[in-house]
Amino acid sequence: MKIYQPGEVLFLQGASGDCMYIVTKGKFGVYINSFTDFPAKVAEIPVGAYLGEMAVIDGSPRSATIISEEQGMAVAIGSEHFKDLLNDNPDIAVKILETLSGRYESTAKLAAEKGNEVAELPEELKAPEKQPPETYYDSMIYLAGRVRELNELLNPQKKQEAIEIKKDVNAVKLLPNGHARIEGVDKYDNTKLLANYDCVCPYCGKGFKGKTPIFQRLEQNCVTEDFRTKFSNFDISMYNNIVCPNCNYCDFYQEFLKSCKPCRVPKVEGNQFTNDEGFVGFGDDFKHTYDEAILSYYLNVECLKLTPGTEFRIAKSWHRLYFVYCDLGEKTWSDYAASQALHYFNIYLQNDGENMKTDEYMTLNMLMAELNRELGKKEEAMACYEKNTNISGYQTHDLAVVSTRRFRELRDS
Repeated sequence: MKIYQPGEVLFLQGASGDCMYIVTKGKFGVYINSFTDFPAKVAEIPVGAYLGEMAVIDGSPRSATIISEEQGMAVAIGSEHFKDLLNDNPDIAVKILETLSGRYESTAKLAAEKGNEVAELPEELKAPEKQPPETYYDSMIYLAGRVRELNELLNPQKKQEAIEIKKDVNAVKLLPNGHARIEGVDKYDNTKLLANYDCVCPYCGKGFKGKTPIFQRLEQNCVTEDFRTKFSNFDISMYNNIVCPNCNYCDFYQEFLKSCKPCRVPKVEGNQFTNDEGFVGFGDDFKHTYDEAILSYYLNVECLKLTPGTEFRIAKSWHRLYFVYCDLGEKTWSDYAASQALHYFNIYLQNDGENMKTDEYMTLNMLMAELNRELGKKEEAMACYEKNTNISGYQTHDLAVVSTRRFRELRDS
């Protein structure tokens, strides 16, 4: 049994885990990483509910981030005790099976709507209370596997090709030619807005202390038309990346804990930071300097370049760096970051556009239109807006309405 304070993270989306939880007090929020990387709250978990069961059933990474909404308590049940729990508590076993069965049915419906052939579940899995108790665990394994197969149909991912890790990788210079150091420190007091948590680097396997935003404490101001979430008391663009201080591996905090291991990390040329080894992570306080934040984005890009199939993530890194430069009034470098983001978004769209959900496709068109507009590329921006207005059946969608307005504004300007 553990007590969780308001805003405390139970576990992060993408992290590995070997236990499930039963909520005995309080309320916990379920957050998932949206297309634009801002965690969106999708559900609440009340007292008596359980969560994280997939980790003990088939070793799946956590599918969502769980955060305590108020002071609460939860009991952790490790994988070594899971079968005993099912044997001693058949009602819990039936409830888990019903949840998995419902998850399969809803996912199967989405897959069928996209033209996939989906087999129906056996009758005994539709009514798990009719199963003999000794089959509960095997049924869970089967259902979890079927759900995973359907998710792969809906969200196909390119398989990373195995690449031999080389120790003699040429050193890279993070900052582009002509880029000067930028003085300054994040202006916000983040001591109560960032939480410490234990990280294990997916590349070198070493542990260290990381920080993640406590989203319940952030005061959201607005979401701009280029999909930037702004807060009145926090600048999330300064804290998007986690850097391993042991090996220099860098990634978005939403991606860092995932089991997808990069093929290698770049060897960084000296004189990039305050030491001879390159950028080796942030300081221990709750404020990042502008130099730290900017260098982390360039390091993130270099890490992702060495990992196959990451064009979309590279584009997002450039896009977030674009926000940082805009805030600093660095027009030359904000244009540079915008151009790089567009380049990689285009590659991603060409390679994977047909697999995108309609909402994600419209979001990407809108985002690319805004970047083109910022760069003064009027025709390219109008073409992106127009794509959203021509999607059959989506003319009344919010993004289609906004795209129509933005198209007319640009056309008449």
